[in-house]
Amino acid sequence: MKPKTLLSLATLCCCATSIADEAANDDLVQGLVATYDDGGPTVSQVVMLPELGLAADESPHPVIKPSFTALYEGVLMVTLPGRYQFAGEGALWLDGKRVAGEIALKAGRHALRLSYERPAGAVSVGLSWQSDLFIKEPVPPTVLWHLKASTPTKTAREVVGNHPSPPFRIEQAMRSMKCASCHDSAFLATMHHKFSPDALLPHMRHANPMKWYGAMTGPLLEESDSLTRLADDLRKLPLPERRRGEAAVEPGKGLKMVATRDGLACIACHDIKHQRTAAESKGPNLSFITQRVSYDWFVRWMSNPQRLKPGVAMPAFFVAQPPEQQKQNIDALWDYLLQGDKMELPEELRIDPQQFVLRPTTKPMVNRVYFRLPDGRELLRAICVGLPNGTSYCFDAESCQLAYVWTGGYLDMSPHWKNKSLFPTPAVGEPFFLPSTQEGLHIDGQAPVFRGYDMVGGIPRFEFVYGDTLVRLLIDAPSPDQLRQSFTIGKRAGPVQFVGPPAGSDVSTTASVGEWSGDRLTISDIRQVELALDVKKGK
Repeated sequence: MKPKTLLSLATLCCCATSIADEAANDDLVQGLVATYDDGGPTVSQVVMLPELGLAADESPHPVIKPSFTALYEGVLMVTLPGRYQFAGEGALWLDGKRVAGEIALKAGRHALRLSYERPAGAVSVGLSWQSDLFIKEPVPPTVLWHLKASTPTKTAREVVGNHPSPPFRIEQAMRSMKCASCHDSAFLATMHHKFSPDALLPHMRHANPMKWYGAMTGPLLEESDSLTRLADDLRKLPLPERRRGEAAVEPGKGLKMVATRDGLACIACHDIKHQRTAAESKGPNLSFITQRVSYDWFVRWMSNPQRLKPGVAMPAFFVAQPPEQQKQNIDALWDYLLQGDKMELPEELRIDPQQFVLRPTTKPMVNRVYFRLPDGRELLRAICVGLPNGTSYCFDAESCQLAYVWTGGYLDMSPHWKNKSLFPTPAVGEPFFLPSTQEGLHIDGQAPVFRGYDMVGGIPRFEFVYGDTLVRLLIDAPSPDQLRQSFTIGKRAGPVQFVGPPAGSDVSTTASVGEWSGDRLTISDIRQVELALDVKKGK
């Protein structure tokens, strides 16, 4: 199953948030209801994940024998329709149907039932999934819910027995350390997904040496048998499957990627070794990353940070890249970070860590930013493009319109990168064209919905819909004094209208098809049409 290369910012960046919002209804509670049966008394409790990590003589609860069956029941929340594939031990049913191989799922609730019969010996089992929209990952707690009416009335911790039980020990240890005072249940249930096995105990003992940059710091926990046992119990749970293969073909590629010039500008928010950036709001020190997190988690995080942490300021740098290119870039970055304290510093970090002004030279630059227009309007979903010929423009993914054009520079990323997107990014250069909110494309009175973009010649080709009408838009500058919008407009029921600059404007607009009446262009042909609009300075 291959991820799509045309990806929507609204779809991918808000996916996890939408799931939580939809599920946060009065009749649903997060987690699945797990029922364990060993032929005697049964135990039912709410679990965040259908995972088990047990030694041969261990069970999921003190009253349950090592030989048992487990039944997990609840609701799987699906935000986006598509084809999904599940993997794991046991038998999975969705909406009463046994799941085998790929399955097409609609958006919304799906009744989930997962049964598992414990074999002899040690076990480490869980449930993973993948789809056209994301790579393989453990099914996250954010999509697993159950009906409030089915919540067990008697909690499992009120039942006491004599069988060794790692899940019970983990719960008791985290309660005694008051982990839930700072961390939500979803994070606690997925610690072993994020942290490398060797980092679990050091991180729990004292996270501050590796994560000193946050406003809050964790407690200093003394070395103890219970802490060591907790780490051992967490290691028994299903560990990430993805493993790093051979080293990157281009050894210096990762170094270039973390740099500001022609890179991802990781150093704008992250320190490297003892070299501190000028950022006021920081991410973790890059020298410690591979000591803390697993390769599997790193790949999923870099593929799309919003899936793991909705609302995070970390940009989704690779989300629009083809799968193979995405893998190569993420692997190159991992190999560079794997050097730890021996990694080479980017040149500009040694010279001037406060230099965050971007200016395209030989190829276009594309940045998704929080942007403020010259008239004071603020765009939360701006996509800015800087062209090597000195022309730059901003596309608003909210209104699906060209929002601003300027020349002679590009972007000053200092406010955006240093403060993790809390402040708008200013344009560098001189204004060329500032359309009003009334200007732009209009079809059938519909509001446009952004669907994403792909890359054509280094610049984005935007895709959006007006009802059932598909529109693709490529914006380029044939010369420094001319901007061209090339539309491909699908079939529709009525005419297309485009509102241009008003009379008296210092720019003129010409169209390849259609009829002008004042500042309004009308295309009556309802078949698919190619429309080129040229904006030039002067009449």
